[in-house]
Amino acid sequence: MKLSLANKCRARYLEAIYDLLEEHGEDVGYIESNKLNLPVVEDGEEGIMVVTVSILKSGEDDYVAAREQYSDKLRERAGRKAKADAKKKEKEKTE
Repeated sequence: MKLSLANKCRARYLEAIYDLLEEHGEDVGYIESNKLNLPVVEDGEEGIMVVTVSILKSGEDDYVAAREQYSDKLRERAGRKAKADAKKKEKEKTE
């Protein structure tokens, strides 16, 4: 995608995200041409969320493979956590 079209597309999506967050009462604002930020509170803890929208350059458009890689990574992480939890339970039994 040409840079000018990518910029136009990114701006359109960023505006839609901005509008959605604003409609939900969030204090959202632009901090860069491709970034929004908003304050968040979770379980009494405050933080700042940054939302970044980017359009990949040509040749980086295998979005299906990227999704699959991320799913694989999450499954792998869940497997390691399950193993660690099982080890921890086993250790607690022997103590």
